[in-house]
Amino acid sequence: MQFAYEGFFSKDSLGLFGFRWIHIVFGITWIGLLYYFNFVQVPSFAAYGDEARARNVSINVLARRALWWFRWSALFTFLSGILIIGFTDKYFGDNFGKRAGGLPSRPGCCSASSCCSTSGA
Repeated sequence: MQFAYEGFFSKDSLGLFGFRWIHIVFGITWIGLLYYFNFVQVPSFAAYGDEARARNVSINVLARRALWWFRWSALFTFLSGILIIGFTDKYFGDNFGKRAGGLPSRPGCCSASSCCSTSGA
């Protein structure tokens, strides 16, 4: 006799958890590299001044590799988000996936949800 399990350890829920985990990891990588470019790399390259050769070597060695990771982390963040939406049943009809597959999810648009309502009545 087999039992149909619909909790967290079901096949569907673990798959959605994996997609969300991948989405979060690549999103952190993407935003971390964005902060690196804005707050570390740009001021460092400006400090080179007239040393064009050293700056060009740094761009060839460091910036190209960082941009490669930046591009792919952005792509995989987007694709994993699309997969989450695609594989979650009634994602848009079920309050944006809050009760989807036994995994709670809170999207970044809190202003549209009733949980952030400040009205007292």
